[in-house]
Amino acid sequence: MKVTEILRLREMAINLRDIASAVDCSKTTVGEILNRCKDCGLTYEEAVKLSPERINELIYPDSFGRKQFKDEP
Repeated sequence: MKVTEILRLREMAINLRDIASAVDCSKTTVGEILNRCKDCGLTYEEAVKLSPERINELIYPDSFGRKQFKDEP
């Protein structure tokens, strides 16, 4: 998963541009993910023990628990 890899590379003191290149996303996205991880206290050591779904729940809490309603045709 990209989040786990981003955290691993950051712990190795790799800069954002090089991390972005390694995981094939933008430098801005890497920075945003690192900030979200910092805000929820998620570290690499914890991330490797979690499922990708649980990681997403932690770093994107507003995206979970909402039901989407669609009008029926």
